[in-house]
Amino acid sequence: MAKWTGIFKVNGVTVPAPDNYEQTISDLTTPKSGRTLDGKMHKSVVAKKFSIPLKWSGLEWRKAAELIKAVDGKNSITVQYMDVRTPYKMVSTTVYIGDRVCTPSEFSTDGTVEWDVEFSEIEV
Repeated sequence: MAKWTGIFKVNGVTVPAPDNYEQTISDLTTPKSGRTLDGKMHKSVVAKKFSIPLKWSGLEWRKAAELIKAVDGKNSITVQYMDVRTPYKMVSTTVYIGDRVCTPSEFSTDGTVEWDVEFSEIEV
């Protein structure tokens, strides 16, 4: 049986495996795609694209900042991710990043702060 030893990277920054990972693969079709009046589907796929909503929980503040700084204000970035279509291998591609949601989740008595970080990677 194959073993998976993936390392996630976001714009060159190694990040822990996310707590939430869900890959959505979409077909992009021409405007003329759709059903005719007889109910028959006519679909002309021009591209396949994916989006992946990601969430990390309890990141130490410095790691959360490093992750967010790696994606902030960039038109597109390179990511290393896992794709259901390529078993047990990490794939690299170019994506853009959706809105970032950053929530402080833990205020420790020793003064450290942990953050939950969420955003989506959307294939360019």
